[in-house]
Amino acid sequence: MLTRVAAVWIIIVGGLMIIPYDGGIIVECIKCGLLFTRLLGLVSIALGLGLLFAGRRAG
Repeated sequence: MLTRVAAVWIIIVGGLMIIPYDGGIIVECIKCGLLFTRLLGLVSIALGLGLLFAGRRAG
C-alpha cells in the first residue's frame, strides 16, 4: 500500500514539473532550467508508472 502511495506521489510531482502554467511550469528547478526540469518530470512519471505496474504484478 505504501509503495502505491509513493508511486502516485512521484507521478503527481512529475506532472507538476511538466504542466504549463502562466508562462512557465508549476514546479521548476531554478538551477536546472525549464528543459531539464521537464525532462526530470517525464522521468518521474515513467518511474512512478513503473512502480505501479511492478506492484500490481507482485501482489
